[in-house]
Amino acid sequence: MRTAAHIMPQRGPLAFWRRPCGVRLFRHWGDCSRIAAACNVTPQAVSQWKRVPTHHVETVSRLLGITPDRLRPDLAQRKLMTTSSMDPRDAATAQAQRDERLDQLTAELDAARLVAQQANVRTQSALTRLEEARLTYEQARSEYRAKRAAITRLHRQLRDAGLPIPDFDADPVQPEPSRSLPGSPAGIGGVKTTDQKSVDRTPSKLSPPRNS
Repeated sequence: MRTAAHIMPQRGPLAFWRRPCGVRLFRHWGDCSRIAAACNVTPQAVSQWKRVPTHHVETVSRLLGITPDRLRPDLAQRKLMTTSSMDPRDAATAQAQRDERLDQLTAELDAARLVAQQANVRTQSALTRLEEARLTYEQARSEYRAKRAAITRLHRQLRDAGLPIPDFDADPVQPEPSRSLPGSPAGIGGVKTTDQKSVDRTPSKLSPPRNS
């Protein structure tokens, strides 16, 4: 900055102390009057530029003999410039990056399309199984209704004939078989069976009555 202060004029509108924002432009490009005349603005306005406005990039770059991307690298980074407005080396690099990005996006698109096709195949298979299950259900339902109608018709015929309608849903209670052998004195649970004589015998006279 001190060296620039010695080179630059100390008086007038182009004085170093009058335009601190235009130091970089003045140091690299010389007098701002050429740029101001080419851009149809005042030298004071050019001296206050922190960077060249977008609508003056082409004019200033043509005047200075450089490419616009060298003048405004931020525009090139934001893809706001074409390869014709860039330096050949930067244009080649940008084109290589663009091609690489395009190949990557193409590969991602193909992978996404393949996944979508597989998902579509699985969906169609699931729909097919669902239709088959629905058809099987409808067939079983129609068979069930036909059997119920046949059962109702048979019940009506039995009722008209005066015959009892068997209940197949009820579980018949089967009597438990006796563990004692036929003719053995032991009854169920090991209790001795008594005959009719022993039950109807006359109470003894020696024993007092029970209710006395």
